Amino acid sequence: MRRHLLGIISLTLILIGAAGFYQSRSLSGDVSPMAGYLARAGIMLGAIWLAWPQIQQVFRKFPPWLLGAIGVAVLVLIVSSKLVWAVGLVLIAIVGLKFLGQFLKGREKPRSTRPRAPTPRKE
Repeated sequence: MRRHLLGIISLTLILIGAAGFYQSRSLSGDVSPMAGYLARAGIMLGAIWLAWPQIQQVFRKFPPWLLGAIGVAVLVLIVSSKLVWAVGLVLIAIVGLKFLGQFLKGREKPRSTRPRAPTPRKE
């Protein structure tokens, strides 16, 4: 449902932006900046709509704390761009250790669904 709604909103924004572009162009000769904003937002939401299954796979694959760490790193980079190298190295180390831990942990053996035979009792 979310994906359909996202596609509908994207298409609506693109159409409103295009209509605003043509209407403002015909009335005053200048293009309204709002038409450009709406069209850009619609295109961006359209790209998210196309990538929605892959985005869901990423959220399923990575634990929430790792996605939170990436979000915090992005916020730190927005505030202070001088920390690019430090934040990059920390993120690479976190992701590397996570995958190394998964690699060393291995896969769990699937449990058998076959019922066990009763063991003989010693009396």
